[in-house]
Order: sequence, then C-alpha cells, then structure tokens
Amino acid sequence: NLIFFYALTSPGKTVDEIAIALRQEIEKLKTEPVSAVELTRLKTQARAGLLRGLNSNSGMAEQLLEYEVKTGSWRNLFGQLDKIAAVTPEDIQRVAKATFTPENRIVGKLLSKQPG
Repeated sequence: NLIFFYALTSPGKTVDEIAIALRQEIEKLKTEPVSAVELTRLKTQARAGLLRGLNSNSGMAEQLLEYEVKTGSWRNLFGQLDKIAAVTPEDIQRVAKATFTPENRIVGKLLSKQPG
C-alpha cells in the first residue's frame, strides 16, 4: 500500500519549512485523536470515493478485481461501507503509529532550476 502526502510552497516559504510542517501534521495523527468533524469528513470522502468507483460497469469490475487481489475475495467490497462507518479516532491513531514510521518514509522534493 502507498500513502502519498504532498504540499506546495507559498511565496516566502521554503521547501524545508513545508516538509517540517507536513511531518508535524503526520505526527499529530499518532498523538492526538482526530476530531468528530474531521472524522465525519473523512468518512464522507471515503464513502463517496468508493461509491463513485461503482458508477460504471468498468469501475465496478475494477473495484471487484482490486478487492479480490487485495483481500482474497471480491465479496469484501460489499462490506466496505460498514467498515468505513465503524472507523474510530483510536483506529486512526493505531494505524498512524504502525504505518508512519521513519523506516516507512521516503521524502522527495521537486525543486525548480535556479536561474543563472
């Protein structure tokens, strides 16, 4: 699995400042529970993404194949909405602690070529 975070710099900010701020936000996921408002928004986005993927025959076929490959059964797709609904702030913290470790991190920076 891959989780991808990215940020763009604002005028007057450096790439390193943004990298530090992003790392701090990721660390907060491990130490502070997400708020009820944030959790509701995340669940809404996850449900919408899942349902959008089922809007067409090809989308449904892709989703069924993905669940077959990733979970061992295409039938698991049909329980996913219940699993999304069951996510708690503690679940997010637990997964963040297990996943967002220095050993699992790759940091890349895209820099523009300096004139001259």
